[in-house]
Amino acid sequence: MRITKVKLDNYVSFYKTPPFEFGRGINFVVGKNNSGKTALLDALKLDESRDSHRSVDTIPNPNVQSSGEMEIEFEIAFEPGELLNITRQFGSTQWIPSEHVRDRHSASIQEIVRRTVYEESRFRFSAFPLQFSIGDDLTHVSLSRIRAKNRLSGSRTWFPFGDDDLLSMDQADTSVYREGKPTLLDIWIDHCFSNIYKFNAQRIAAPHTATTNELILRPDGSNLAQVLDTALRLKTFKCEKLIELVKSVFDSVQEVIPLKLTDEEEKEYLEVYIGYYPRELQREDLRIPLSGCGTGLAQVIAMLYVVVMSEHSQIILIDEPQSFLHPDALRNLLEIFQLPQYAHHQYILTTHSPTALASVREKTVLLLDHNDLISHVQTINHHENQDMELFLRAIGARLSDVFGMDNIIWVEGETDEDCLPLILRANNVPLFGTKILRLAHSGDFTDKKHGVSSVKLYRRLSAGEALLPPALAFVFDADLESNLEHVKLEFGKQVRFLCRQNYESYLIDANAITNILKEDDPENTNEYTPAGVQEWIDQNCESHDYYPKKQFDAEQWQYCIDGAKFISCLFKTVSEDRVVYDKIDHTPRLTKLILEECPIHFQEIVDLITSILDKTKTLDPA
Repeated sequence: MRITKVKLDNYVSFYKTPPFEFGRGINFVVGKNNSGKTALLDALKLDESRDSHRSVDTIPNPNVQSSGEMEIEFEIAFEPGELLNITRQFGSTQWIPSEHVRDRHSASIQEIVRRTVYEESRFRFSAFPLQFSIGDDLTHVSLSRIRAKNRLSGSRTWFPFGDDDLLSMDQADTSVYREGKPTLLDIWIDHCFSNIYKFNAQRIAAPHTATTNELILRPDGSNLAQVLDTALRLKTFKCEKLIELVKSVFDSVQEVIPLKLTDEEEKEYLEVYIGYYPRELQREDLRIPLSGCGTGLAQVIAMLYVVVMSEHSQIILIDEPQSFLHPDALRNLLEIFQLPQYAHHQYILTTHSPTALASVREKTVLLLDHNDLISHVQTINHHENQDMELFLRAIGARLSDVFGMDNIIWVEGETDEDCLPLILRANNVPLFGTKILRLAHSGDFTDKKHGVSSVKLYRRLSAGEALLPPALAFVFDADLESNLEHVKLEFGKQVRFLCRQNYESYLIDANAITNILKEDDPENTNEYTPAGVQEWIDQNCESHDYYPKKQFDAEQWQYCIDGAKFISCLFKTVSEDRVVYDKIDHTPRLTKLILEECPIHFQEIVDLITSILDKTKTLDPA
């Protein structure tokens, strides 16, 4: 579930705003103070307590028509099958009243509902009054009417939906339908509104709650102690992972535990306590109630509970996280959001923090600008220099601030800089404050005349109080090892090498290469098969042309081969010169395809980087 499109009119500082879009994963809303960032998040929570828009373009100006009622429209998308999984949690049969289907007598009703449930679905909400529609086939429905106590009943036709599919579309006996039982539309609507969470600098509403067995966190977080207690009593793997992640964000936290206490009336209640001491000391008297800790800790525990424990994708709104989180904690939290097992959630953060923006590689950025009391929304392409300057000015930062991190791992080239973070993320290894950057001119390191000067330059840049953070390591292809003795002399164990001759040696994969050839040569796609590509690999991998540094070894040939030259020749020959291997374009694409099929294919690289990061925080793969 994710928000895809929003349109605001007459809401706080938003006046007749054209529709704007949010992306998958992490979204940032940036802008100066009072630009409308918080109001935008309130709109996504359908907060009708906010004021209508007022500006020089609206009343009481007698020359301008009344701005009318506030309007909020947004669209929520569900992935294929997501609605089906949600529906299955609510009993064997659900019901759709006929008046909610545009053409109740149409033979296509069954197909309409099936398409809604099984394929990607889009719900459109509008407020106020609250209404929603599903795709183009199911009509607008008033939420206030659906939620009324006197549920729809009487002589209407009810279409039943079973565990796995639509049941018979014959008219169902209305006596089967029980008064007050939620319809399928009720379930979908309630799911949408109960799975949008908003977090800000305010404390959790209630630090302690009554003891029950709930597992779902309320949107205001008021039952946090209770859901933690239930999850811990069940001793699930997810709960263990939750506590581990909390500790990775706040390295001083050693224990998170809900305790049963008794109030003055001898009624039991739960409250979360935090231990900052090693558990082996058994100093329970040093535990501190969560209500006595910083606001950021409670909010992060609640956020991570939603992220880790939720069965379905959630929409998580975070207002100015830098106001209640230290930059290190914020950076670590965003690293967790980007792990593959949590990337299906949608995150929308308002911020002016360079740290936050620099910590996320793939992101959607919306820039808010406030002129003449009206907020304007602009989507920023953070890969474009001109757009980059726009939103840097909006957050009051410089380019050097955005790229400043705790440590740097220098790698040989652009493809290594692009691909290594992909590999680590796919294998659940967060970098936690370490940046992988390519050397400006890697050839300078192997140049016998100027190599020593280049090494000393990077030493000065990455040492002491220099501009750049400290260098954890320099990682090169194995085929350069004999040419870098002067580098090893200067940096010692900080100089590391891949196990194979070059990075492309890891990309000799018939399935991935076949997919690329088909994509880049669509007119001849039938000529490419994994079997055909594998046959070329088997026939040519022994050629001495591909072994400039080491001899062919039948058992270890992928470690000795010049992968870049081999793949280049493969593309050229198999495609009959129609597809030329482009290192910058094809290397990341091949990497992504291989990661989708087998993330552990790059385990040697994961082990290498993990060994470099042994002095920083890392997580065991989930």
